[in-house]
Amino acid sequence: MKMNKKFIHIATGVFTLNVIVVLALYLVFERGFNLNWTISRYMGTSVWSAILFGLTNLIVIFCVLKYLLRIQKLYKLSSFWGTLVIAMIITYLGLSICPVGLFDPTWGEFGIVSRMHHFFSYTMFVIMAVIVLDTLIEVRRGKSFVIFGASLILYMIGCIFCYKYGTSFFMNNILLFESGYILANLVFYSLIPKKSDIIE
Repeated sequence: MKMNKKFIHIATGVFTLNVIVVLALYLVFERGFNLNWTISRYMGTSVWSAILFGLTNLIVIFCVLKYLLRIQKLYKLSSFWGTLVIAMIITYLGLSICPVGLFDPTWGEFGIVSRMHHFFSYTMFVIMAVIVLDTLIEVRRGKSFVIFGASLILYMIGCIFCYKYGTSFFMNNILLFESGYILANLVFYSLIPKKSDIIE
């Protein structure tokens, strides 16, 4: 069974391009550049950005799922790992179809859709951290992969802690930290090392 990493590269590229395009359009035409806004807040600000976010996330979800399930087969990873991946995909889909703020009268007066978005996003971020840890435990191959993964876990724990306690520096720059969180996970998946030249 051959595997190449084009799917995870596509997912990374689509996610990055989506964020850049939406931020650029808001910077030029509407909302400006706010480091204290989350990606989700930008995406849920208007109907067009919510739709773009949802559609592009479907591409990301498909590519990540296809790639990770193939990794599970190649490395014979546990059913627990596979369950975590499916749970992450479900939460990613959930937050994608529940744009935060779009249906609320003002920011902060969160209705059911926004609350569902928050639930899915919080859950997804925690699951992502557990997937990284479990992957390191089960794969255990490649020095750079292990170092990057261990560093990523520390970063993820720091982000979760700072968000939970509302650390001012973190919250004032959450756009950077959140984007970094997701992109670093995608990079981590792409760094899963070759196994007897099966993964290309």
